[in-house]
Amino acid sequence: MNLRKVPRTLVLTAGYVALIHVAAGLSLLLRYDGRVPPEALAAWARVAPAFTLLSLLGFWAMGLYHGLWHYAGTATVFQIVRGVTLSGLAWAALVALLVHEPFPRGIAVLVWAWELVLLGGVRLAWRLWRERVLGGSGGRTVPTLVIGAHHA
Repeated sequence: MNLRKVPRTLVLTAGYVALIHVAAGLSLLLRYDGRVPPEALAAWARVAPAFTLLSLLGFWAMGLYHGLWHYAGTATVFQIVRGVTLSGLAWAALVALLVHEPFPRGIAVLVWAWELVLLGGVRLAWRLWRERVLGGSGGRTVPTLVIGAHHA
């Protein structure tokens, strides 16, 4: 493993963990109209560690840890969809295996949708910032003199 990439990997991991749990939390809030019952929070607590690990493994397997974000394009969109789909399937499987009381199965679809919106939105915002659409640095500018551009 390249030690220069370790800080980047740790930042990505922390960001992904935050995003997947925000997605799960938003899904529960949306499903229960803002008042999540204690039983649902307890079920989430049982599922959360394994869900986090399986989601991160799915993101890694689908290439979300590889490549540069400023080259994001359609290939990255498909990577995000595949990674988020694995994460949603992990949620559904873990709830089916670990939660024994009645728990809405539709939350898996909400988790999938929120993860897709959040991960896709963060990547889009990063790309727009890098391209200076959102006020980012866009890298160092280099003064350039073009000779013979009269007829170009």
